Amino acid sequence: MLGVVRASEVGTLDVQVFEVSTVTTSWVLSTALSSVLDNSSLSASLDKTHDLVPGRIYEIRRIEVRADDDAVAPIGLLIGGRDFVRAFFEVRDATDCARSPDDIRLAAYLTEEKQRIANSRPLGIPTASTKEFKVLGFVERCMLTERLRLPGFEIIPLPTGNPSLDEAALMNQVLRDFKWKAVVDPDAWAQHSSQQNPWIIFHFPRIYAESNAEAAALAAARRDEMLDLLALHRGSRGYPLALIVEDRSTGNAEAYPEFPIYEGNRLGGFISGEDTETLLRDSISIASDPLLPLFVSLFRDAQAERQVDFAFFRFWNLLEAIAVARIPSGQEITDFSGAPIKGRRETLTTSGGRGRVYQLLKELVHGSIEESSFAVDPAKNLWEMVKIWYAFRNAAAHYGGFMADDPEQRQQDWYAAANAAYQHLESLGTARRVGSDPYLVSLHSIARLVLHWQLNAVFQDGDH
Repeated sequence: MLGVVRASEVGTLDVQVFEVSTVTTSWVLSTALSSVLDNSSLSASLDKTHDLVPGRIYEIRRIEVRADDDAVAPIGLLIGGRDFVRAFFEVRDATDCARSPDDIRLAAYLTEEKQRIANSRPLGIPTASTKEFKVLGFVERCMLTERLRLPGFEIIPLPTGNPSLDEAALMNQVLRDFKWKAVVDPDAWAQHSSQQNPWIIFHFPRIYAESNAEAAALAAARRDEMLDLLALHRGSRGYPLALIVEDRSTGNAEAYPEFPIYEGNRLGGFISGEDTETLLRDSISIASDPLLPLFVSLFRDAQAERQVDFAFFRFWNLLEAIAVARIPSGQEITDFSGAPIKGRRETLTTSGGRGRVYQLLKELVHGSIEESSFAVDPAKNLWEMVKIWYAFRNAAAHYGGFMADDPEQRQQDWYAAANAAYQHLESLGTARRVGSDPYLVSLHSIARLVLHWQLNAVFQDGDH
């Protein structure tokens, strides 16, 4: 039961009690119990029942094994159903008749079946044009110790992670090519990788959609929402590997790989970023200015963002961080002809984020790049483009993303700019996705230019 932990090493058992209800099985109590060793067997008595409700069924689901009361880290973890027989019990008033352990266990199983039925409602809406699918989503670098049932799907931990044996083989091949004597032990690599790269599965038993791709999109949206929450609660966000979608009526299946892929320049040579001198200059710049590592990191995170609204937020945050550091506050902003840019009542200044970012971009573009090169209809100049970027940023920051029919967003002064851009995309049939949204593509491009500009400026100002 204790695996590599000897019974003689155990001082206390941190017992975690869960309530089994028709909605979910949830934690209610943790209590440390002193263990008693008798003929190499451990026993402990649970008598702390003041937090438990009479008439309800509970399960001892997890036991953390500690060497003594003062130990911070456990020396072992035991999971009910995996390391020991699932242990159910019931709290009763003294005047109530006690049920047998078998009756309590049966009642718990029946309650869990009600959970399963309650959580089995499908994603999507069944109509004449939809079909029924089932989906499995594979996720790495996320650790769970027990199965979680949620409305429409469940999250299942796999007992082992990815051994990554192909990686060990590739590294050994490279070591041989370099005539090195070092060898990566495949068994040790597999053990380390399996432990450090746990997998979980998202199981969607029923999804109604018109196509495999639509079913995959519905599953991905719910999965990504849960991964964001797991990042908060578990301290590590999982990384999707693949979605497998199967049509329940025909059995036809399709795989959608989602592991990280190379999305950069596929050309080589100097003009494509493969230049030793440029990399050395940039590394000198980063070492010379403590803000540049932050700016480069913000750009990397923004470029990796896959949700279009969040990407607007991240790229704008990068530009605003640079603008705050480089552009003085309180300056009036003007267009490229020198005319003041007016707000509702007064000339705008660099005291606000929008004006400050515009001034930063204007200093980059003016005299070297055609202003309209970053504009996308209906915007005709850089200021109108900044208003659109800022509008999508605000929608993400305050509402989670732009929604044209949201009555609250309609009341905001930035709504008109975002909606004009959104309606333009609708007229073209262009999806608001990373890689296809032209407003985000333009923002990405100008953010890259600003960062190159900053790196070059710091290098030129230094003494090298």
